Amino acid sequence: MTALRAAFTPDHREWLVREILAAPQDVRHTELGQQLGCSRETVRRVRFGIMWQQVAPELERQPRERTGAVCTGCRLFEAKAAACSQGYPEAFNDDGDANLRYAQQCPAFYPVQDDDREAMTQQVLHMAATGMAARAIAREVGCSREFVRATIRSQAA
Repeated sequence: MTALRAAFTPDHREWLVREILAAPQDVRHTELGQQLGCSRETVRRVRFGIMWQQVAPELERQPRERTGAVCTGCRLFEAKAAACSQGYPEAFNDDGDANLRYAQQCPAFYPVQDDDREAMTQQVLHMAATGMAARAIAREVGCSREFVRATIRSQAA
């Protein structure tokens, strides 16, 4: 457990949730996380009601838009294994073919956006330089282990 996670006492959680939900929607998850001393993933999960929904339930959370979402556009999708790194099975159609549009209903779907890639890459490289394992980096950054490994390999080349 990181020191940051240990700091999430009930009072701190309530303060953090209220600050996150009070922030303007156009403030990016990464920026808000940096301002509040938490990860962008914490901000995202609070905003979408995935985490700590019991804290300040009277405050409105953002609905998640999933139009056109496909599994391959998710940070958690492992392209090499053609599967979700979190173990969510893709839905299958009547012919037995994988339906990668399952992401539209997936509770863990988190799209990769081009402007997030650079920030994620820098985070991965920084954590890798400290000797963190790929699995721990992926969990902390919110990306797949394959992304972590590919980023580290491309930097080494």
